[in-house]
Amino acid sequence: MSFENTFGPPNEDSSYRSAPHPEVQKALGVLTEGKDWDYSRFRSVLLSLAKIGSAQAIPASNSPDSIDVSGWTPYVDELQRRTGSNGKEHARAVIADTSSLRLLMSPVIAGTDNNVSVHFILPAEQAKFQKAIAYIHTHTNDMTAHGLSDGDYRTFLFDPDQQAMLLAYGNGNRIMILKTSVTPNNLSRERIATRILDAREDYFLFAPNPVSAVVDFNRAVCSEYGLVMYKSVEG
Repeated sequence: MSFENTFGPPNEDSSYRSAPHPEVQKALGVLTEGKDWDYSRFRSVLLSLAKIGSAQAIPASNSPDSIDVSGWTPYVDELQRRTGSNGKEHARAVIADTSSLRLLMSPVIAGTDNNVSVHFILPAEQAKFQKAIAYIHTHTNDMTAHGLSDGDYRTFLFDPDQQAMLLAYGNGNRIMILKTSVTPNNLSRERIATRILDAREDYFLFAPNPVSAVVDFNRAVCSEYGLVMYKSVEG
């Protein structure tokens, strides 16, 4: 399962980002070199960001053109089968274990026909060396669910540990967003929530075409918050 950049590179004019230590910035720059990441590179990046912490993300200038997430394919397929079977949304958290340097999958989180939690709370002892670094989840076949929702974006931006979010919907459609160094990491929850709700109303309130509204809404949020969006290139 491979993903290609959908909306282009992020806008690097963010004045809200708190900068990482110069040595950390240098190390991230080396780690994220190259525009086509295989799964091994992607996994290494996520594990490194989990160890660094402090809500840091990849350098925006090094955001890749494509990412192979084949290590997640069986889990995404499983979630889509569950959703196809019962019409409910499902999710898993991708857990970065900084002691064993492995990515683990949480148990399946079951939701409703239009909502599923993409916030996984680790037990206190595990939280010392594990972080929920990414989430994979499904949406149902409703036309307005063919993209990340305002709730998805709020949860993603609120959580300093989350670096990636993958959504599967419809018949094998998959998209993923990734934070970058220009994604604000010090804005208030209220400010983010208000802005995303305003954006949703801007694009959906009088939209004649719900699918176009979903695309425009996702493009606007990614642009404003320095996110990179990828779409699966496998049918």
